[in-house]
Amino acid sequence: GARNWVLKSPITSPPPTLGHAMAYDEARGIVVLFGGYVADSLSLKSSADTWAWDGETWTKRNPVNKPSPRAFYSMVYDSDRREVVLFGGDDRGFLRGDTWTWNGDDWKLKSPNNSPTPRKCHTMAYDAARHQVLLFGGVSSNGLALGDTWVWDGGNWTLKDIQSVPQRWGHVMAYEY
Repeated sequence: GARNWVLKSPITSPPPTLGHAMAYDEARGIVVLFGGYVADSLSLKSSADTWAWDGETWTKRNPVNKPSPRAFYSMVYDSDRREVVLFGGDDRGFLRGDTWTWNGDDWKLKSPNNSPTPRKCHTMAYDAARHQVLLFGGVSSNGLALGDTWVWDGGNWTLKDIQSVPQRWGHVMAYEY
């Protein structure tokens, strides 16, 4: 049937945020939000906060480990490994090229042998048929649009040789079941 938007008014919420991402953590039944830029007086400040939404309430999480503050990164849920995967982003002009996973309690920095170059404004989607995370495009440290495709298998990134893909940034990507 048809569904409608419903305005929720939780007691606590993340502050207004720019350049953040969210992923639905199916194993735990929550939406995870990380980082972004938040208003701090007259400027924007990078955040490293982790928030969880259970459909009624936002809860600020306090993990022992967490990615550095950043915005314009990408994040997706990996259903095979039952964890959220986060890659890259921008911390006030410094681009990141690190991979983190969220297990519902804590963030873990991964150490893959291969990894995409640091970037922002890229996108990721989980490919359930191939059991891997796809990462595409973004903007490089020198400001150029990227058109490369990478796959994450839970331990390593692999560059895919895909011909004739135009560069993109600020786009979205989804998996069709």
